[in-house]
Order: sequence, then structure tokens, then C-alpha cells
Amino acid sequence: MGYDIMRPDQRKIPVKRVEDGGRVYKFYSEEPIEARRISSMFYKERGTISWIKSLDEDDVLFDIGANIGIFTLFFRKLVGDEGMIYSFEPNPIAFSILNKNINENDLTNVKIENKAVADKNGKVSFTISSSITASRITENHKDGIPVDCVPLDEY
Repeated sequence: MGYDIMRPDQRKIPVKRVEDGGRVYKFYSEEPIEARRISSMFYKERGTISWIKSLDEDDVLFDIGANIGIFTLFFRKLVGDEGMIYSFEPNPIAFSILNKNINENDLTNVKIENKAVADKNGKVSFTISSSITASRITENHKDGIPVDCVPLDEY
């Protein structure tokens, strides 16, 4: 099965702006479910947001399955210039939007990897769904595309 993977700069992707305490986040999101998730983040995921806001300015975090980078952006704004975020997203479509979101928000100290996380280096089979939020690693290699995987020990 082939997939038409276009870079975000080749598509017209809506931008969602979210404000939190004077911080402005700009998200590119082409799926309604992601746009709703971004809009409702501060009141629907209070526990997660509270935990994120407890981060120190020099923390190092791993965002595994970063998708389009919703949490990566929040993490980065809070850990400051001394912290570091490593974001992993194996879906090439979501990764391209993640990359655009990182660049649009002028984030530094963020390393993004178009890889899955596993216990060893290698390849895994990854099934791309019609929704980027439903893609997943699969054991049925004929239904997926091969993606690189890496252990966190390398970071």
C-alpha cells in the first residue's frame, strides 16, 4: 500500500493558536480531532498540564509518540534554554507536521527523531491509519511500512 506523504509546506494546513499565561503556541493541525485536543488541552487534561507546569528549567524529557508535538511545545516552553526535549514520532506524516510545529514556534533544545522507540536498534513495521492519531506499530509486516527504531539508552 502506498501513501501520499507531502511535506506540510506543500499543503495548506490550518494553524491553531493557543494561549496560556502569556505564552502563545502555534500548532499546525490538519485533523479536527487534533484541533479539538489543542483547544481543550488546558481544561480537559488538567492533571497532565499541572504535571508539565511542575517541570524545572533544566529538565530533560522524552516525548515518545510525539505525534504533531502538542506536548513537545508545552514541555519546551517550560524547561527553558537549559532543558532538552527529545521527541520521537515514527509516522512520517505526523513527523512532518511535528517538524513544522517546532520550526513555527522557533524552538531550540528540541531534537526530533522520525523513529519508534524500542529496546534495541532496528526496524519495526508501522501501520499508517487514515488518522495520524491511530497509526501504530504492528507485527503484521505486510500491512505496515518499515520504520527505524532506537533505544532510549542512546540518549
